[in-house]
Amino acid sequence: MRAYPRPALVAKLLRERNVARFMVAPSGFGKSTLALEYAETVFAFDHVFWIDCASPCFLRDLDARGIVDGLVEVDDQSFLAVFEDVPPLDSLRAELFGAVLDDLLDRGCEVLITCTPAADVFADQIDRMLVGAGDLLLSDEEVDFARLPSDIAETPAHDVARCSRVAALAWGESVSPAFLELAASEELPADVMAALFALLCLGSGSLSDARRIVRIDDEVAELLERSYVYVGVDRVRGTFCAAPFGVPQIAQAFSDRLANLGASAHEDAGAFVLRLAEALMDAGRCARACEVMRCLASAHVRCTWLASQSRRLRDAACLLNARTLYASLDSRQLDAQQHLEEAVRCALLGENVAGCLAARRALACGADPAQQAVAQLVQLSGSAGEAAAACASAIRELGDGPFPQLNAMACVVDPAFNEDILPAQAWLLAFEGAELAEGALLCAAKLLDDAGGSEGLLAVQLAERVAAVVARDVSRAFAATGSLTLAQALAACSFSRVLERGYLDMPGLDPRCAMSANRLERALSMQRMECERARARKLRSRASFENTHPDAFRKVAWGTAMPATPAPPRLTVN
Repeated sequence: MRAYPRPALVAKLLRERNVARFMVAPSGFGKSTLALEYAETVFAFDHVFWIDCASPCFLRDLDARGIVDGLVEVDDQSFLAVFEDVPPLDSLRAELFGAVLDDLLDRGCEVLITCTPAADVFADQIDRMLVGAGDLLLSDEEVDFARLPSDIAETPAHDVARCSRVAALAWGESVSPAFLELAASEELPADVMAALFALLCLGSGSLSDARRIVRIDDEVAELLERSYVYVGVDRVRGTFCAAPFGVPQIAQAFSDRLANLGASAHEDAGAFVLRLAEALMDAGRCARACEVMRCLASAHVRCTWLASQSRRLRDAACLLNARTLYASLDSRQLDAQQHLEEAVRCALLGENVAGCLAARRALACGADPAQQAVAQLVQLSGSAGEAAAACASAIRELGDGPFPQLNAMACVVDPAFNEDILPAQAWLLAFEGAELAEGALLCAAKLLDDAGGSEGLLAVQLAERVAAVVARDVSRAFAATGSLTLAQALAACSFSRVLERGYLDMPGLDPRCAMSANRLERALSMQRMECERARARKLRSRASFENTHPDAFRKVAWGTAMPATPAPPRLTVN
C-alpha cells in the first residue's frame, strides 16, 4: 500500500487546533489516512492516542465515563486524541461524547474525529471545524500522483469528473469492489440506501427519471450531492453521473441487501430490478440493462424479461449482451421462440455454429410451422444459395398468416451467412409493393451491397426499385421516431454505399438519419469483431492445449483405424 501526502489538508487542520475537528465523509475518502498524516507531521506519532470507535470497548468506556481519565492517566501532557469511525450515537451518548471532547480541549489537548455522514450527530454544532467529503476530493495535482504520462496526456486532470476524485477510486489498486462493499455496509436510512443503489445501477441520467423508481426528496438529494460525491448528483441541473462502476461489482456489494432495498421502494426485489432495467432501456443503455438483469435478477425474472425485450434489444444492436443473458439461463426454461431469437442474434453476429444449435433447440421445443421453417433456414445458412432459396420459397407458400413473425426473424439472409443473392431475392419478392419489415430490409441491404458487382448480379432497374423503397421506408421511420432499428440502419448504410459508388443517381438520406444508421452499423461491426476475437482465442487455447498435452486418440480422424500400439513387455517373476 502506498500513502500519498496531502499537505494542503494538513495545513487546513493546523489552522484551528483549539476546536474539535471533524472529518465527515463515506468510507474511502481518506479520512483515516489524513488523520495519520497529521499525527506524523505535527506530533511525529509522539503523545498520540488512536481510539478505534468501531470497537464495542469505545461504547463501554463512554457509558462508564472513563475515557478522559484513562487517557490522562497514561499521558499527563498535551496530546492528540484521534477518534476513528465514531458510530451513530443516541442523544444520551452524544451528550457524553460531547463532554469528552470539551474536557480534552479544556486540558489543552487536540481532538480529531472521523465518521460517516449518518453518524455525524454534531452537524448543528457551531464551534467545530468540518472537513467534508468535498474537501477530501483530490486536487488536479493529487489526481496526477498515481497516473502514467500516457493517461495524463489522454485525460488531463481538469477533465476528471468530481465523482472520480475520491481517494480510494483514484489512488487505489482494484479497490472498486471493496469500496462498494464498504458503501453497502454503511448504516444509512433505507430510502437513502435505495436511492444510492439505484443511482449506481443507472449510472447517469436525470433525477426525475430516478425518482420514478425510488424516493429521492430534496433532503436525500442534498445529502447525496454533499457527501456521496461518487454518484455525481447535481441538483441545479437535475442530473446525476456516477463513477464508472461495473454492474457485477455493484451486484457483489449489494446483492445481500436487495430484498430490503426493494422493500424500501414498496415492491419485491424482482420488480425493483425490472424497473431499473426498464429505465435503462428507455435511456437507450441496453447493454447495461442486460447486465443489471443478469447480475441482479432471478432466473425466472431474467427469462421473462428476455422474452419480452428480445426484439427491442435486436433493434438497438445489443446482441452480445443479450447472448450473455441467454447463456445465463437453463435452456430447458426457454421456449421455441426464445431459442429462435437466439438463433437470429447468432446469425447477425456471424456465429453460425451457435445459431444452428439454437435452431435445433427451437425445433426440439415443439416449434410451430413458421418457426420450424425459419429454424431450417438458419440451419441452411452455410449451404449453397439454391438450397436456402428453396427453403425461402417454401416459407412463402405458407401464406400471409405467419409472414409478420417470419419477417421479423428472417435475419439469416444477412451477408455474414450467404454469399448468394437468391435467398434475398426470394424473400424480397414476397413483400412486393408492401412496406419492408425487418427481414425484407435485410434482404434489400444484401441486394444493394451486391449491386454493381463484377458479376453483374443485379440489374440497374431492380437496384433502383429496391433503393427507392429503402429510402422511402427508412426516411419515414426516422421522421416518425427519430431513430432507426438495426435492420433499417443496415439497409440505409447499404443504400448510402450504392450512392457513394456512383451506381445510382438518387438523392441521399437526411444527414441525421445517415449518422444514426452508421452508429448502429458500427456497433454491430464491433460486436462481430469481438466474436471473431473470441473464436481466435478459443482456437489458440485449444491448439496450445493439444500441443502441450499430446494424445494419440485425439489426433485420429473420425472413420480411420487406430494406430497399432506397441504391446507391453512380458511380465516375468523371479
